[in-house]
Amino acid sequence: MSENPVLQSSRASEGAAVGRAPRVLVLCQMFYPELISTGQVLTSLCEELRELGADVEVVCGPPTIVDQQSEIPRDIEHLGIRIHRVWSTRFSKLTFWGKLANQLSFAISVFGELLRRDGGRPILVLTEPPFLAALCVALKWWRGDPFVYLIFDLYPDVAVATG
Repeated sequence: MSENPVLQSSRASEGAAVGRAPRVLVLCQMFYPELISTGQVLTSLCEELRELGADVEVVCGPPTIVDQQSEIPRDIEHLGIRIHRVWSTRFSKLTFWGKLANQLSFAISVFGELLRRDGGRPILVLTEPPFLAALCVALKWWRGDPFVYLIFDLYPDVAVATG
């Protein structure tokens, strides 16, 4: 049986009080310097977590706002946040197949990255791409890695209105 999240949060706070910063790993396709939509929201959230003393690491994809020929460093740091970029395809997001290829290649790369890392660090995962949540469920089942599923773009009023 899994432990109560409130107790886990309390223990994380106790760890911070004795000099160990709470750790969090964020999985997202877009992040700094991509400061549009989700990239902006996640960058702001991670900056706040850093200011509160958390040890924040992000695994993300390559920025989409730069031309595809530009070399983007795989590992950078932004305001104390360690950012690691994994490979993924960079097809046009305007077509179904391009978007699907980008999301699948990103999810596979993230999964490979997670398998190389030690487990136990809480993971913050987003609804986009949807495959990442399934990977986190598998890691929770296999290694016990805790995760938080952050849901964006959920509109219950639309579901009610459309029946």
